[in-house]
Amino acid sequence: MSIGSSFNIAQQAIKNSQYALNIVSNNIANLNTEGYSKQSPVFTALHGYSCYNWCSSGNNLKIGHGAELSAITRNRDQALDNYYRDQSGDAAFYNQIGSMASNIGNIMNEIQGEGGLQTAFSEFFSVVAKLNGDPTNNAYRISFAQEAVDIANQFNQMANRLINARNESLGEPGDLGSFQSSKVYLKMEELNAKFEQLAEINGQIAKSSSQTGQNGSLMDKKDMLLDEIASIIPVTITQNDNGTSNIYLGNINIIQGGEQKMRFTATQGTSYDEPVIFGIENADGTVFDSNINDLLTTGSLAALGETSSNGTLSYTSVLNDLDTLARAFAEAVNEIQTQTFTGEDGLEYTPMALKDGQLTPATEPIFEIPTPPDTFTASNIKVNQAILDDPSHIAAAAVNIDPNADPPGYDADGIGNNLNSQRLLDLQNQKLDLLDKAGTGIGATLEDFLGSMITDIGSKISDINDKIESQGDIVDQIETQRASLFGVNLDEELADLIKYQRAYEAAARVFNVASQVMQMLTTLGQ
Repeated sequence: MSIGSSFNIAQQAIKNSQYALNIVSNNIANLNTEGYSKQSPVFTALHGYSCYNWCSSGNNLKIGHGAELSAITRNRDQALDNYYRDQSGDAAFYNQIGSMASNIGNIMNEIQGEGGLQTAFSEFFSVVAKLNGDPTNNAYRISFAQEAVDIANQFNQMANRLINARNESLGEPGDLGSFQSSKVYLKMEELNAKFEQLAEINGQIAKSSSQTGQNGSLMDKKDMLLDEIASIIPVTITQNDNGTSNIYLGNINIIQGGEQKMRFTATQGTSYDEPVIFGIENADGTVFDSNINDLLTTGSLAALGETSSNGTLSYTSVLNDLDTLARAFAEAVNEIQTQTFTGEDGLEYTPMALKDGQLTPATEPIFEIPTPPDTFTASNIKVNQAILDDPSHIAAAAVNIDPNADPPGYDADGIGNNLNSQRLLDLQNQKLDLLDKAGTGIGATLEDFLGSMITDIGSKISDINDKIESQGDIVDQIETQRASLFGVNLDEELADLIKYQRAYEAAARVFNVASQVMQMLTTLGQ
């Protein structure tokens, strides 16, 4: 009986060592497998059996029956995983914002670079100064028109790039096709697909757990999906006894084990102030909550909405600044070009063009009046074609018209007058209605506003980059902790390999000794 037990114990020990060696081999094979969690064998001692009383002076002594492989565990820590997912959601948010900020930064660099908007303004006023010194010079008038075109083109190009980037993120309001091909809509579809995959894997885990115990590869796939979902939206994750996971957004239960209870919806807004409205619907398609935007505080999905809304720094906020600058400039130039003004002497003066060698009231604005809308933007500012066709429409002069004459009289031959071109030149240092950026309460010059805009955007981009770096460091630290916990370490596997090899050899030795004793006893009994 004792020899037979020794055989059984040794045989089981050999099998245990084989199982353990297989687990070590599997770990080493998956050294570079993404998402793989190191597996470890768990051995449990078998219940002992009673010795005969002659074994000892005591009674009912117990001798163990050896050990069995009771479980194969994955080296995971749920609390550490949840902490990583919380922080990775913040990192994904800032990384997505950073992508937008990088695009804006590239456009702003073009403002300051050679041939940019700052250069265009400088060259425009340089030509205005020349025209002011020689108001009858047609070449200066042609140059004036060309420099005005250059400014308009600079505004148009920057605005179009910002608009295209914004529409790529969220689509154009009123265009359902562009919305459904936008980044934010596709990200929402990706999220729903991951929900479906998670529910399916949860179902497979539940089935496997009830039949043969938890499946390590399925659990790894589930944890990778949970990592990916947590980078898209802020979620709370709980675990069930059978190894499946539940997902909550706030108090909304989206995934319960193998059941997908909810899915995301996205509706296009009517303006860029709220370009997309996220909702939740039940599995049967009925609406659960039509607007959950307030719940999306972190993750790449929230960031995509932020990059295109009128937030702290966004495509829309920069566009609004460019529109403000373009509108103030175009309206000021057109007013100087065509509108009567009061001189220092209190007399009313009318801007005059130089047509056929004579002065005539100017009627053509420098910048084409947009209709509709009836306001200038960076995307629609455009030089009046009549000015391009005939630069003599440019009003360098301004004269006092005698209202008592019939018709009202003025000196049509009084050429050489530069009163209006001087007003254009003074515009360079004139404080305009640009209060938002200047913050002085008394307006700002074009140069001050543009410089303040560039500085403000640069500061915000720097702040975003700091957050990206800081949050990235946190995530990297947690990832290092996770890797040390569930990643495969070759030194550890080598130590385990030697340990289980020695155990195998020792168990085999016990088996051989028991076999020799059994053979000896058989021989003696013959």
